[in-house]
Amino acid sequence: MVGFLNLPAEIGPISFPESLHTQFEQFVEPVGRYFPEISHASFNIPLALFSLAVAGLGAGLTYLYYWKGGLAPLRNLSERNSLAGLGKKVLVNKYYFDWLYTDVITGFVKGPLAQAANWANTHVIDAVVNGAGKGAVATGNWVYDNIDQEVVDGAVNATGTSVSETGGILRYLQSGRIQQYTALFFAAAALLAGVFVLATG
Repeated sequence: MVGFLNLPAEIGPISFPESLHTQFEQFVEPVGRYFPEISHASFNIPLALFSLAVAGLGAGLTYLYYWKGGLAPLRNLSERNSLAGLGKKVLVNKYYFDWLYTDVITGFVKGPLAQAANWANTHVIDAVVNGAGKGAVATGNWVYDNIDQEVVDGAVNATGTSVSETGGILRYLQSGRIQQYTALFFAAAALLAGVFVLATG
């Protein structure tokens, strides 16, 4: 039917009006500004007749086989001929595309590929994460023992000790006696004067 809807502009001496020819071609052809111009093959009478004959032969053989009971030698041919049986098996199994997808591709993804990914996750990625965690713990322990305890706490403790000892020494200078304060004042003044004499001399 589509063939009659797609009549060429002319077949030999017969010309068809523009409203009739290549209707199917014009219907399915994309249109728009951004589509480039599409070139079409010219009508070929021998090729058209050959394709029409092949289609007619297929229709005729089907009619003879199913409705007229003819072509008896073709019945059960797949059981008598191994090559025909192989062809039937390929067609029944749809060219083995389902087997290829289900058993080969999907089976590979669910089986070996999934197992390999799980092994890589367990032995590589988890090992890296666990190693990083153990390294972080070891580094934290070393920093705590050597830097926090020895350096930071040592500096704080040393500062507290020096302040305490300095306060213990200065405590003796704060006796509350005016005579002692006066003596310290004159001693400091004498020391300062000596410094000025040495600096200017």
